[in-house]
Amino acid sequence: MTAQPRPARACPRPRAGPPTGPGARLAAGPGAGHGAAREAAQQGFTLIEVLVAFVIVIMAFSVVYRGMVDGVAASQVAIRAQQAISRAQSHLAAVGHGMRVGVLEQDGDDGSGFHWHVRILPEQTEQTALGGLGLYRVEVSESWPDPQTATGRRMLVLHTRRLGPAGEAP
Repeated sequence: MTAQPRPARACPRPRAGPPTGPGARLAAGPGAGHGAAREAAQQGFTLIEVLVAFVIVIMAFSVVYRGMVDGVAASQVAIRAQQAISRAQSHLAAVGHGMRVGVLEQDGDDGSGFHWHVRILPEQTEQTALGGLGLYRVEVSESWPDPQTATGRRMLVLHTRRLGPAGEAP
């Protein structure tokens, strides 16, 4: 019998050692033979992690949004309060210059939802009137609508004292 050459193999022999290549997996520890089940469980955890991250991002955005809304609301209140201060100071400046100093109570609308009220009462003092003048307590209040408050309105009050003709009874 004559020796015939062996045909070449289509697949090379497997090498000894750990597998290599793009589809290779390293098996280590117990349960290493359950690669498909492990991969499915890992994909499930990845989905849960993505959902948790998504919820955290939504919560962070809602906190930032709420902060921005509160900031805008606070700036609007500050703007309206500044307008009320300006209007109340104008009414206060009118006392003694166009509005008599004496026992008085007046109110009216200032426009843009503002309402003013002026009250002038004699100040109780131990001193006698000097030169026919008496001391009066002047109170000017300015109010405006604000749905954020329990009463639905905000109010600002300015106080001062003015000299006026003495002897007027309340």
